Amino acid sequence: MSNYPTITMQKSGGTEYTFPAPAPGSDINVVRQQAIGNTAGGDLVIYDKGAEYYEITITLNMLSATEKVNLQTHFTAVAGGSFTYVDSSGNSYTAYFLTASLPFTQVATGFYGVILPLRLSSAGV
Repeated sequence: MSNYPTITMQKSGGTEYTFPAPAPGSDINVVRQQAIGNTAGGDLVIYDKGAEYYEITITLNMLSATEKVNLQTHFTAVAGGSFTYVDSSGNSYTAYFLTASLPFTQVATGFYGVILPLRLSSAGV
C-alpha cells in the first residue's frame, strides 16, 4: 500500500491505522459558531460564540477486510473522543467522528466502502 496515497487515524497513545486515501471530491464545510439576530432598530448583529472548525465527509473505497476491521476497532476505541487524522498530503488534524455508526457497503468480494463525516479542528483542508 505504500505506493498509493494513504490516510492515518490514531487515538492518543493508541494504535495507528493506515487506510487508502479517500475518493476525490470530499465535501468540506467551514462552520462558525455564531449568534445572529437583529437589534430593535432592525440592524443585523452577529456574535462569534466559538472557534471556527471544519466538517468533511470522506469516502473510503476498496477497504480490505482487514482494513474494515481496523476501522471498526479504531471507531470503537475513540467512542466519541478525539483522534489524530493525517490526510493524504501529510496534514495533521484533531478529528472527531460525526456519526454513531459505520455504514459499510460491500463493493466487491472481500472489499468494502464507507462514508465518514468528520469534524476537524484545524484549517488547511
